[in-house]
Amino acid sequence: MKKLLLVVSLLLLGIYTLYAENNKYGMKLKDGKIEGVARYKAIGIDAQSLPDALLPYKEKFPCLDKASLTSVVPEDIVYKRGRDGSELHILFFRAQTDNKKAPVVFQIHGGSWVHGSYSAKGTQRVLKTLAGKYGIAGVSIQYTFASVEGTLMEDTIQDCYDAVEFVTKNATKFGIDPKRIGFMGQSAGGHLAGMCALHFPSTKAFAGHYGAYDLVETLTNYAPKGSKKSERYVVYLKDWNTDYMKEVSPKYNVTRKNCKFASRIYAGTADITVPCSVGVHFVETLKKAGAKDVEMILYENVTHSISSSHKGNHMWSTTIDLFREKL
Repeated sequence: MKKLLLVVSLLLLGIYTLYAENNKYGMKLKDGKIEGVARYKAIGIDAQSLPDALLPYKEKFPCLDKASLTSVVPEDIVYKRGRDGSELHILFFRAQTDNKKAPVVFQIHGGSWVHGSYSAKGTQRVLKTLAGKYGIAGVSIQYTFASVEGTLMEDTIQDCYDAVEFVTKNATKFGIDPKRIGFMGQSAGGHLAGMCALHFPSTKAFAGHYGAYDLVETLTNYAPKGSKKSERYVVYLKDWNTDYMKEVSPKYNVTRKNCKFASRIYAGTADITVPCSVGVHFVETLKKAGAKDVEMILYENVTHSISSSHKGNHMWSTTIDLFREKL
């Protein structure tokens, strides 16, 4: 009987592994194997030798408030029209009802500046928890993609600035305190959220999740000039003008005056999309400019998909703590 149970368990594990999306490090699994082994090896990581590397992993987030996930219903609002005339939206997550003005966290989604959604389920979970359990309002921002004809990176950044100004200029209507704002974003969204954090004097906290804070360093790795991926960015980055790429990168916009907010920068050492060095160099720049409350949080052998890894809950729980303490 024990042998039969063992055989059944192994068969079920094999089936689960066959269809699992990733292991505990966020590495994609297919047919029981790790995808992209050679790319991990190129950055010094023997992915197949890592503990439990071939076992499927289902992320868990005890830091999220279950009651808030169902009780907080965001309001979808048009804040402007984009370059092509289409409506651009925000999702506004209302804080707990009381007589106080709520601080507000602006979230900007990732997707290589060409896809992703401001209304994705994953995007909403932390904002719902902040609003429902901790009384911190949340805003998720939609922005113009590089794929819209004639769009420049500066247009996308301006969309994000406009969304923030739309909310803060209507602070009374939204019941928020425009002097207590925070930003967070993932990947391309980390880049945009970083630009916002540096742009607005009322920024109190910034959580950057595997963000592209230096476009030159990031895209040299992700979509080097002349590659198939790079084609989508030719107009967007003014024909890959290095000076322009620096102009629209958070790393090159840090000054002693604008980096006074608290920062938590997260990255995985096995990130083959945005190298963890991008985050490390951004933190070094912040500290050199005089930032006092900044921390680099590195996860060993974890990929770009930190949320899908065994470190996902740590990233989100410490992000929540940052905004609770600093806003």
